[in-house]
Amino acid sequence: MLLNQNEEAVDAYATAENIYWNNYKENMKNVYEISNMYLAAAKASCTLPKKFWYEKFRNNQIEKFGADHPNSIKILNLKCDDSNY
Repeated sequence: MLLNQNEEAVDAYATAENIYWNNYKENMKNVYEISNMYLAAAKASCTLPKKFWYEKFRNNQIEKFGADHPNSIKILNLKCDDSNY
């Protein structure tokens, strides 16, 4: 059941990311709430068997906010990269 909830959450985060993109475009990096969304999305997607969404949210967080951002560090500390695809 938790897996299904996390899949639904990841879908919702992907939709939210699209909405943020449509509203902020290149200014997404200036909106802290988007970083919080990436952190929550990475946590939810970390539990999924396939890591596509985790990698997407992780990479977008680091690209927009930098690897030294507190939420980037939290995402990298989730240790999702070691999982099988």
